[in-house]
Amino acid sequence: DAARATRDALLNLTRSPKVAGDQLRTLAMDTARTIASGQEILLHLLGDKKGKGPHFHALNTMTLAMLAGKAAGLAESELADLAMASLGHDAGISEIPAQVVQTAKRKKFEEDFYRQHVKFSVQFASQSGAFSRDALTAIADHHECADGTGWPQAKKGSSKVGNILAMVDSFEHLCTPEALDQDPMMPAEALSYMFRYQAERFDLKLLGTFIKQLGIYPPGTVVQLNDGSLGLVVSPGPNSLQPTVMLYAPEGTKMDAPIVDLSTEADLKIVEAIRPTALAPEVMAWLNPEKRMSYFYSVSYSIRDGAAR
Repeated sequence: DAARATRDALLNLTRSPKVAGDQLRTLAMDTARTIASGQEILLHLLGDKKGKGPHFHALNTMTLAMLAGKAAGLAESELADLAMASLGHDAGISEIPAQVVQTAKRKKFEEDFYRQHVKFSVQFASQSGAFSRDALTAIADHHECADGTGWPQAKKGSSKVGNILAMVDSFEHLCTPEALDQDPMMPAEALSYMFRYQAERFDLKLLGTFIKQLGIYPPGTVVQLNDGSLGLVVSPGPNSLQPTVMLYAPEGTKMDAPIVDLSTEADLKIVEAIRPTALAPEVMAWLNPEKRMSYFYSVSYSIRDGAAR
């Protein structure tokens, strides 16, 4: 439902900006309310997708940003701004030719044109009348860096909402690059790369919290267990070393695959993470670790809040 609403809104943002803005605001407000009222937010890997598009990047960014924003202690209004900025931050990509977006080997004039998508995104969001000033600022700053090496203004840092969006967007582009000639990283690789080589670009406290929330084995990671079985991490779980894993069971379909919460299995543990390219073809085909992963979240509530966990 969220994917359909986001797809329709992003398609309409240039034609009917106010209608599209209302659609995005409804989704963002509902999401922020749910996240703010819940006791814990847990990330999950979405199953096989029939369709792909920019709305999946928008939703991924929002979901991951909500995870980071909740951990950072954002208030509901700030979470709503973050959700709006996440949904609309790349709306301007629609104005950039696909051949420019889909290559990492851009000439200077192509790169300059590509970077104009930030301006277009801010324009579309402004025309809708649905985005707050803080959300618009976060959109404008989603490629800026804490050390001043970002663009388009090379400004040092942004608001906490802007910093979270910039961090999450960078992670998303490492795992699911727009450029078809750029190899995607595994989620764990992307986190390691950001911490080792890009830490100065982000708020270090936010980055550390984000890494902790995703866990050592983020959703989408292929792992081998100590009993020799293979599996795909579908949720980081409450303990970063004990995620929830869907086990490789070729005798059945993925719909029937056993799901194991390693935090409840004392005898099972992860031995190593495995690159998908190292898997046998039949294992790769069955597990099908998506090159473009999508996430969704669940929220738990305490009994005193009137809802069962």
